[in-house]
Amino acid sequence: MTNISERVQQILTKQKYSEIVTELLRAAQESGNFDPLKRNEILHKHWLAFKCRYVNDALNAILDYADVILEDSILTAEECVSIRYMRIYLNVDENDFNRHHKETRVRQIVIDQLRKLYADNQIDRQEAIMQSEMQGLFGLSSEQYFRYVDEVKHEAVAHGAKNTDLIKNI
Repeated sequence: MTNISERVQQILTKQKYSEIVTELLRAAQESGNFDPLKRNEILHKHWLAFKCRYVNDALNAILDYADVILEDSILTAEECVSIRYMRIYLNVDENDFNRHHKETRVRQIVIDQLRKLYADNQIDRQEAIMQSEMQGLFGLSSEQYFRYVDEVKHEAVAHGAKNTDLIKNI
């Protein structure tokens, strides 16, 4: 089970964020969940802070959270939901990753995840579903996402994988 408090503590220890994002993350850490009512209360306290004032930090926090989650293993369905809740909690739209020029970090997270998925030179049904989740999680277009997939597929084939084993088995 994803321990939100522990993971949020890890990113707060590693990085500094704006006052609003830090307060939002501390509230999530203390409660152990991404409570939209608490979020609204904090944003109201900051005079309904305009998203543009804190969105870059919020995006960095989400990407840092994804990095922490992915340190140990492949992204699980529960962890994917946790990242999605954090994104909603911080009032970030999946398209904000592109709008605020986070392509490089998103690419690295997705490529790292794909490398873990392709490590056994096969993609099973659950892994195929996880690939779709990652695409939506970071607001990647099909074209962007398949460029990343092709890059990792070529690496896997170069290391002995068969193309037929790397096709989504849905």
